[in-house]
Amino acid sequence: MKIIYFSETFFTDCDFPLIRELQNMGIDIKYFFPITNNQKRQALLDLKSIKKRFGIFKASKYPEMSIYKDYINLDKIYLINIPEGKRRIWQLFFWSYVYIYILLMRPTIFHYTWQLTRYAKILYKLPCKKVMTVHDPLSHSCITNPIEEKERLQAFKYANKYILLSKALATQFEIKYSICKSNISFTRMGEFNFLRCINTKPAKLTDTYILFFGQIASHKGIEYLCEAVKMLHTKFPNVNLVIAGRGNIYFDFKPYENLKYIKLINEYIPISNLSEILQNALFAVCPYKDATQSGVVQMAFSTKTPLIVTNVGDLPIAVKDGVTGTVIPPCNSQALANAIDDLLSNSHKLDQYRKNIDKIWLPNMAWGNIANDYLKVWTSLTKSV
Repeated sequence: MKIIYFSETFFTDCDFPLIRELQNMGIDIKYFFPITNNQKRQALLDLKSIKKRFGIFKASKYPEMSIYKDYINLDKIYLINIPEGKRRIWQLFFWSYVYIYILLMRPTIFHYTWQLTRYAKILYKLPCKKVMTVHDPLSHSCITNPIEEKERLQAFKYANKYILLSKALATQFEIKYSICKSNISFTRMGEFNFLRCINTKPAKLTDTYILFFGQIASHKGIEYLCEAVKMLHTKFPNVNLVIAGRGNIYFDFKPYENLKYIKLINEYIPISNLSEILQNALFAVCPYKDATQSGVVQMAFSTKTPLIVTNVGDLPIAVKDGVTGTVIPPCNSQALANAIDDLLSNSHKLDQYRKNIDKIWLPNMAWGNIANDYLKVWTSLTKSV
């Protein structure tokens, strides 16, 4: 069985541990993802520049990827390099080349994690079985582009099987997209164990702080977090809020931009810095308005950082209320302020959350069973040939 695993840069944090586990199991799996200038610094990638020509390059050819050389086989990870400023006709020829490049590897399974766009859609025509990991069974509320929804429909159409990372929205997914229940399998994300091989770098944040981190988007509910922290400042004048992540500030941030206790780092945060920022935070907050599941939970818990999350999607399953974190209703600044107040007032509760993450969460987050979930789906398709 030969697997081509085709993904996106923003999923490298959850893909790398899975691909590594499958490599260690002896599975013939090759991992591909496209990269443009806008994607060179995203998730686990922190490249100074992309190459100036179209091409498929092994990750081992990028010096910045060497930090993972003892973690994963970089010679089986391929970056599909797409430079800017090239005429569309060149992209058409290039993706035809990508198709032939993968075709000659004679894959048994083409596994993809996101809808393909434009000329990359030619890969749907590969003569093999197809499986899709569906990270978002339903689109986030911030996604309003009808073209993206059309591309999602096309991606679902070509898949023979689907793997969902939670059961929270499975029924809605089946109904909305007319998906046969028998074609859906479930698994989860495990510990982000690549953090163990990363040399952390000083984050230059010395104050006491709580943390929001990750991509900034309108479904993340950051406005409620800012309001909650402002409500609590008089009671906890020495506690700051750090908002760390790249994205457009979608709400009126002017009331907060001159407050010294709210620090916005609106840029890509290298994984080595993010690890340090997480480890030094009192706790992190996911004030999401809607969600399916989130790699933010895996990242936080992999550094034993407790969480406050909203009761949306799979978050209240991933974060056990009163055990590894606190669960609150979404879009409720007062409830969020109460939860923050509770943790800041009860340091013993935070200590217990950290101990529970270590003793309860981490032992159940190994990637072996997760890799076997993927293998079961792939094997079921090869047997049906």
